[in-house]
Amino acid sequence: MGQTLARLVGPADGFSMISSPLGRARQTADLVARAMGRDPAGIEEEPRLREHGFGTWEGEIYADLKELFPDQWSAREADKWHYRVPEGESYALVAARAGAWLEEQPESAKLIVVSHGLTGRILRGLYLKATRDEIFDLTEPQDALYRLSEGSAAWIVTAGA
Repeated sequence: MGQTLARLVGPADGFSMISSPLGRARQTADLVARAMGRDPAGIEEEPRLREHGFGTWEGEIYADLKELFPDQWSAREADKWHYRVPEGESYALVAARAGAWLEEQPESAKLIVVSHGLTGRILRGLYLKATRDEIFDLTEPQDALYRLSEGSAAWIVTAGA
């Protein structure tokens, strides 16, 4: 990702780098910064870009959740947007915090943002002014670059893909 960004925007002078503070995203941001010839110390951490909190489901194998928590799973399946995992978050809560951050960004801002699969999907959906159903239809890759510009989101194929 860093090599692809370096090829597209060089050292990205005039761009700010912002990352979720969570380990995987921050490590990725550091690698991207180095590949672009930037100092990782200049990366701003933004807690509102962290991944969806799975609460009591953290650490469980996703495929096992239906069997481990049948009532909770059924409630979640009935309304994924609003269902809040015990001690965790609903998609609506993720959208509220990530959306608040997104709304604070000036339209002219030049940002390189490193986040997570679900949070990235929700951010893209909010940027595109998508409905909840349209947000659920967006892909949720863990290793993708998207350029959000002028009301559209374009997937950028990385150098290693």
